[in-house]
Amino acid sequence: MKRPALSFRARLTLEWTIAFGALLALACLAMYQVARAKAYREVDALVRTLAATEAGALELDGGAVRLHPFAEGALVGGEHAAKVVQVLAQNRAVVAQSPWLGAPVPLLGPDAHRRALLGETPLLTLVAGGRIARVTALLVSRDGVRWVLVAGFTTARVEESLAGFALLFVLVWLAGLVVTGGLGFLLASRALAPIGDITARARTIASGDIAVRLPVFHPGDEIGRMTILLNEMLDRLHVMLEASVRFAADAAHELRSPLTAMQGEIDVALKRERSPAEYHETLETLRDRAAEMRHVIEDLLLLSRAEEHRLPAVVSEVPLGKLLAESFERAAPLAARRRVTLDSSRVPELYVYADPRLFGRVLDNVLRNAILYNRDGGSVTFEAAWERIRGEGPAPGFVRIDVRDTGVGISEAEREKVFERFYRADPSRSRRTGGTGLGLPICREILRLLKGEIRILESSPKGTTFEIRVPGARFAVA
Repeated sequence: MKRPALSFRARLTLEWTIAFGALLALACLAMYQVARAKAYREVDALVRTLAATEAGALELDGGAVRLHPFAEGALVGGEHAAKVVQVLAQNRAVVAQSPWLGAPVPLLGPDAHRRALLGETPLLTLVAGGRIARVTALLVSRDGVRWVLVAGFTTARVEESLAGFALLFVLVWLAGLVVTGGLGFLLASRALAPIGDITARARTIASGDIAVRLPVFHPGDEIGRMTILLNEMLDRLHVMLEASVRFAADAAHELRSPLTAMQGEIDVALKRERSPAEYHETLETLRDRAAEMRHVIEDLLLLSRAEEHRLPAVVSEVPLGKLLAESFERAAPLAARRRVTLDSSRVPELYVYADPRLFGRVLDNVLRNAILYNRDGGSVTFEAAWERIRGEGPAPGFVRIDVRDTGVGISEAEREKVFERFYRADPSRSRRTGGTGLGLPICREILRLLKGEIRILESSPKGTTFEIRVPGARFAVA
């Protein structure tokens, strides 16, 4: 049976508790070792003091060694450590010892006995009378005779105290685990509380409400920065989704009329036999309708890609005069049919930082719009100037292009609406002239991509002026 996976909060608490428990265990072990070492340093000091005292108190009684008596009965109302004293001859024979040690068995091994005879004072832990004892060995000499004095204490009391410390450290470690586990759980719950809210909001988004955004609690921390990035991603997805939905809706709306018209032309042509000339005329009409549909689809695709920031743009330094001349050449047939005069004499030598293909599309759309909504026999005038942003000399700034026509003007209420897709100030006229209502929206999106802008500067019954601003310079700096 598969074990259920732990929640992130539980894993975080568990990992924190394990890490803190390991660190606390190492700290307790280190403190225990320090306490043990300090305790035995004190014992060793006492052992040396006792050995020196016993060495000075040794007495000879008719050639025999007599130990300093230990008045154990005088110690009333308290505990004491058992004293270990043994005197060994040069051949390790026991000369004298504490009465409680029992059988006269030498406490020192041959190596320790030899070192003591050489004048060393080794500190040893050994078994004396069935008890663990800490002792030292001293060389003692009386009347030319040398002995080795072994003196020390049993360590039972020290070990009991150290065992108490060990138990205390274990209890502290266990209590520390419980406390840090509880605190870790509370802190993890508090730290992850925003994630719960984010998850709930994400569930709402997943259900289809893509306009909802994730809550940002602390913008400066990791979760806050992640949430901000996710919201930015959702914004882009929202824009792409809306662009796709608009594309589908707009395509269905705009293609319905030409498709209906094409179907009507075909139905009329099929009602009876017609002459080749009539069929030819019908096919030409269908071709014009198909071209209109293709133009609408291309504009919609371009606009959608621009809105989704998926329009490839290769920005370079391009002469404005060259781009404007090419646009005038493309618009010349339409201007000739409307008898509209095109004038760019007030455009000095300037350079724009733009993608030539995309910015050329902007100029084409604005120029075509100015011709289509102009009076027959009117004019379209281009003027341009450079505006510095900072510094002196050829520092990059903006190229401002004013496009003036002599049309009937645009009302105040319609000045922003003309930048909406498929909006036409004069629908019947735009249908006759071939306008799709996508030219100006495409201009705005392309210029936004190029870090520029377009707006209606002024409009009246005498004409309209569009202002285009795009990064540029007065002369080439590349």
